[in-house]
Amino acid sequence: MPFLKTLVIIFLVYYFVKHTLKLLAPFILQSFAKKMQQKFKDQYNQQQGNHQKEGEITIEGKNKKTNSKDHKVGDYVDFEEVDE
Repeated sequence: MPFLKTLVIIFLVYYFVKHTLKLLAPFILQSFAKKMQQKFKDQYNQQQGNHQKEGEITIEGKNKKTNSKDHKVGDYVDFEEVDE
């Protein structure tokens, strides 16, 4: 008898969740679509704000640092091949 009662409870919960999701799915998808639309709109507006006028020139590059090597690391040793 407890087995049958458990099956009935599982069956009822399954159908309750199934019908509830059927009713709520359009609202969930609509809110998701609105969020994605707002995200794409913000991205588009950000890209449009970065455009420059025609003929305007900008140079972007890495900050050049001086290539000063630290020669205190060690001495240079010139190796020669030794015939055996």
